[in-house]
Amino acid sequence: GKICGSTRFLQVDHRQAVWAGGSNDLQNLQILCSQHNQHKYRQESFLD
Repeated sequence: GKICGSTRFLQVDHRQAVWAGGSNDLQNLQILCSQHNQHKYRQESFLD
């Protein structure tokens, strides 16, 4: 994937959401800026 380069408003995100069986293990975590984290959440919300 691409890197946006943002250094502000960073958040820890689950690569695979916990509700979808993802864990809190480090391998399942990533850092995203708040804008990309919200975008990812909106994308995943429509998958139900």
